[in-house]
Amino acid sequence: MNKRKIDLKWAQTLDGQLCDDSGTSQWITSGSELDYTHYIRSKYQGILVGASTFLIDKAQLTVRRYKDFQGDQPVRIILDPRDRVSEALSNPSQSAMVFSMLLKGKRPTVIIGGGAEPNYPGFANNIYYVNQPIDLSIDNTRLRSDLETALAKAEKLIERDLSSILVEGGPRVLTSLANQGAFDRLFVSVAPKLTGGYKFRIEAGRNLRDSINFELIDVSVRENDVIFEYQSNKDQALERVYQ
Repeated sequence: MNKRKIDLKWAQTLDGQLCDDSGTSQWITSGSELDYTHYIRSKYQGILVGASTFLIDKAQLTVRRYKDFQGDQPVRIILDPRDRVSEALSNPSQSAMVFSMLLKGKRPTVIIGGGAEPNYPGFANNIYYVNQPIDLSIDNTRLRSDLETALAKAEKLIERDLSSILVEGGPRVLTSLANQGAFDRLFVSVAPKLTGGYKFRIEAGRNLRDSINFELIDVSVRENDVIFEYQSNKDQALERVYQ
């Protein structure tokens, strides 16, 4: 069993869209489900998203909606194999806004990129860059070990424990981790909506014979949204029960 816990969380419509095909829809679930998502976040030391999700959604990745939370805000982690955040910081029309997003909240921000450390003055101010190329293709069997290596490097830089990570997007990051079974637990919130569309979905590219199977752990309802919680496999679930 892995020492580090890496869990996945996403929200989708009944027909499997994480947002509509325009890419502009940020929240598809109810306020009550969002409150519950922030409660789930409170259990983790780091929240990870891809660069596109961070830049498009202006993702804060905080626990601000969970009013009883008393601990440190989780570390913001951005998986950026194409160094899109560094590119945005080099763009005069975007740099001020992106830098403000990176510094929002009193906690470290870690960017896991694939190139040399950016020569940007703000990276000395609670923003940390980890040079660890990560291949997000769905057939990359080294994905979890590469991510574990990057997170171990990040722990040394920020001097904080990152033994529990919640991955919230986007679809490419989630698809790659799900396809490889490179996670421990999975939370899927389903909103009672139909949008149609072909983009922004979990696309593992498997047939039924090779499908990935999960064990249902829990089901909860928040307004009209249903949250399913799964374990990545039965053996791992039994191992946890008898610890």
